[in-house]
Amino acid sequence: MQEWENRKGFTIVELLIVVVVIAILAAITIVAFNGIQNRAKVAATQSAASQTKKKMLTYMIANSDTIPTSLAALGLVDSGDTTYKYVYDTTVSPNIYCISTTVGQLSYATSNKSTDSVAGQCINNRILNPSFETNTASWINAGAGGTVLTRVTAESYSGTASLQVATNGAASLQGAFTTGRASVLPNTTYTASIWIKSEVGRGIRIEFGEIEGVSTVVGRSNSPTVTGDGTWQRHTVTRAMGATANAADIVVRNITAPAHTFYLDGAMISEGTEQLVFGDGNSNGWSWSGAANNTTSLGPSVIQP
Repeated sequence: MQEWENRKGFTIVELLIVVVVIAILAAITIVAFNGIQNRAKVAATQSAASQTKKKMLTYMIANSDTIPTSLAALGLVDSGDTTYKYVYDTTVSPNIYCISTTVGQLSYATSNKSTDSVAGQCINNRILNPSFETNTASWINAGAGGTVLTRVTAESYSGTASLQVATNGAASLQGAFTTGRASVLPNTTYTASIWIKSEVGRGIRIEFGEIEGVSTVVGRSNSPTVTGDGTWQRHTVTRAMGATANAADIVVRNITAPAHTFYLDGAMISEGTEQLVFGDGNSNGWSWSGAANNTTSLGPSVIQP
């Protein structure tokens, strides 16, 4: 009887330690499992994207290096949580294309410029001279006369150059705009964005214009005014185009009258409402639709962090 009474059980502290250890081990197991699961999903999406590349190359071999105008020709059809997006241009030689494969929330793309799959969905950047790498073509001064536009290499957000905009202080609303109209589709929503480096305390905004016919501007959507802080800041505005729209432009203006200088780089007009990472024909997996740095471009992009 005495022997039985001398036996002791676990204390509350010991039991709590055991519970904590089990909880920690369970958390580690769950994290490890989720990591393995996520890597498996990424690998599956990348593999599916690679298959689209093989299908495209097979099609091109059988069709004199031309590409199809529909993914159905490649046997690619949306199914379940797997969807495809196809952006292409058959007016240039060689033809250029980008195919993105989305499985759930993951997207990877292949293109005529990529050897491996690249993260992102395929888009068009409809700006003709988005990063001023070679010249200032398709951009002129806006507002009152006296604003001077200069390509410079001392400042840049993307690549090695940017557009310097020097206002003369005669008035506010001076700046630059695109004379190379961006082709758009009617009844479609687009997002315009551009990176701007302005002097501290100076207000800048962009205006996204909707154009019909040759040059009739039927309306503009303005971004919020952003006060410069001496660093590169992205300005973005979205507009739903009307039934007669066929083109769009971007205008960048100073909001305060005193003369100052600001810089533009990384301009983009893309379909949809998402703010995407800037890309042009110099980016990984991207192609120019004509002369490098002076035409539209296409390739994969991800949502801007």
